[in-house]
Amino acid sequence: MTHPSELAPQLVSCRESSPGIGLHFARRSGTPDGRSVKSVFRFFLPLILLVGLVPLFAACGGDDDDSSSSNPDQVSVTLKDFSLTPDKTTVPAGDVTFDIKNNGPSQHEFVVFKTDLDAANLPYDKDKFTVTEDSPGLSKVDEKEAIDPGKSTTLTATLAPGHYVLICNIPTHYGQGMRFNFTVK
Repeated sequence: MTHPSELAPQLVSCRESSPGIGLHFARRSGTPDGRSVKSVFRFFLPLILLVGLVPLFAACGGDDDDSSSSNPDQVSVTLKDFSLTPDKTTVPAGDVTFDIKNNGPSQHEFVVFKTDLDAANLPYDKDKFTVTEDSPGLSKVDEKEAIDPGKSTTLTATLAPGHYVLICNIPTHYGQGMRFNFTVK
């Protein structure tokens, strides 16, 4: 392999009318200021390698995206007409953050209930087309109302071990399938 100092012409120093700015070329015999090409390359080579390798190592890093749900206490939830889909069905007890995205054409909401009831069997008011939120056997933990189409929001709740149900309780949405059984261990 040819050593960089054996090539001619070569990039050997940075100069211009202002010191330290710009580039010029010189032959192997040395630079105009008397320094050898080899000494210039010894000076600049670590800098060139550092600049060239930093992006490479950055590309090899892990996924640090906070919206990623690889974090066990973070759940991405997609709302659309008419489904509610979390990317996890079970999480550990403690503070759980729901990253909620409304991909539907209509407004939705996100409600978390602690209950022993199955998601399809919550108390339902047939006149209002909504779940009766203050019914016995249902304990509302928290909610995010009025999530507009295309918008995202987060909800963080402290969840104890047990069975939970996630729903959209806008009239008719629960009845059309916007519900999900969820477990906290």
